[in-house]
Amino acid sequence: VTCFSSSPARVPTPVTSRLMGYRIHIVDDSSHLVDLIEFMLDDAGAEVSSSCNGAIGVTEVLRARADGEPYDVIIMDMMMPVMDGYAAATALRQGGVTQPIVALTAHSMSDDREKCDAAGCDHYIMKPINPATFVAEIEEIIRAGS
Repeated sequence: VTCFSSSPARVPTPVTSRLMGYRIHIVDDSSHLVDLIEFMLDDAGAEVSSSCNGAIGVTEVLRARADGEPYDVIIMDMMMPVMDGYAAATALRQGGVTQPIVALTAHSMSDDREKCDAAGCDHYIMKPINPATFVAEIEEIIRAGS
């Protein structure tokens, strides 16, 4: 399920196999950030999908789990319309999702991290993301959960 218009076609680039075979779902209301993250993860070999708010994200992640095709990691923006990332992460945990949920937020206060932890997030990545290290961070999170 997606809320964004399809991205313009891009010139194929060599795919690295760092994340080959892993399924990642991004839940973020910023189409520009989603495009950037999808580009990086796709180039690393991951199968990537996205949702533009927490309510749609929860529905998609639970659907994939029920279909026997769970995502390996969920990247969750914490500040979104309709349903924020805190409520979405809580709903996913209550729905039985055990895969890593990565909080993606611009807030860096310690109580923000605690709030993410309390909602059920396993990891915390600050915005703006660092393209030079982002894929390695996601790879490390996936490998730690395997």
